[in-house]
Order: sequence, then structure tokens, then C-alpha cells
Amino acid sequence: AATNLLKPGKRRQKKKLQQYTKAATNLLKHMSEDERPMVREAVKEIDDWVDEVSDIATKEDFEGKLTEITEKIGTVVAAAEAKKEEEAGKRRQKKKLQHYILAATNLLKHMSEDERPMVREAVKEIDDWVDEVSDIATKEDFEGKLTEITEKIGTVVAAAEAKKEEEAGKRRQKK
Repeated sequence: AATNLLKPGKRRQKKKLQQYTKAATNLLKHMSEDERPMVREAVKEIDDWVDEVSDIATKEDFEGKLTEITEKIGTVVAAAEAKKEEEAGKRRQKKKLQHYILAATNLLKHMSEDERPMVREAVKEIDDWVDEVSDIATKEDFEGKLTEITEKIGTVVAAAEAKKEEEAGKRRQKK
């Protein structure tokens, strides 16, 4: 109930502080084992402080605490956010690569007998590579492999896709 009586500026600063500590907590899994205890401790100190003094603290007090925690753990939080974004980018690129090889595999029946072994081999190479290095590969590694396989079999895959569409069009016309 007391929170609702806070002045708008004070309420806004308290919310900013609480959002920062929540964001820091949500990023713990992207931090090193050495960084996590320090961040947990800093967040706990702020949460305890907010619980104790939020009714009497001023807008400036909340601003000061936000500055204090940002100076204390800001670099770690920023690095964890960057790592989280890198991991998300890596997952997106890995999925793009896997989608491409799945699509190529699904189009094998629309390829010539001469093209199929080459496509199967290229897909197997990529599958093996993903199995072997996906834990340590970067977003750029996955982008590079997608470019590599597209350069190797892209023309054949595109032709198979066109043939598939042409066959589907002919089936529709017969109906």
C-alpha cells in the first residue's frame, strides 16, 4: 500500500532499480561461475535495502543505488547480455543451416540420379560437422557452413525445388 503513495518520480526510480536487479538475475546463466555469486550478492543487497527503506527513501536514494549497482556489476551484466545475444544468434544460424539441409534432403526425389550422391555427401558432411562442433561453433561458423553448402549444392537444390513446383502445378491442372 505504501508503494502506491510514492511520488511518481520516486516510484519510477524504484521500478528502474528493481528492473535492473531482475534483469541481472535473469542473466545469471550467461555469466561465469566466478561472476554469479558477486551478482547474486549485489542484487540481494539492493533487494534488502529496498525492502528496508523504500517507504522513506527519496528519488535520489533510488537513483544512487541504481548507479551503485551499475558500477558494481554493470560490466558483468553487459557481458552476459552480449553472450545471451550471441547464443541466440548462433541458435538462429544453426537452425537455418539445419533447415537448409533438411530441405535439400526432402528434395532428393526431385533430383537426377547423378545429383543425389553429391547432395547426400554434402548434407552428410554438414551433419557430421554440426554433430562434432556445434557446442563450440560460433554464429559466424554456422553462417560460413551455410554459405559453403549453398555454393556447393544450391543450384541443384533450386532446380529440384523448381521441378517439384512444376510437378505440383501439373497435378493441380489435372484435377
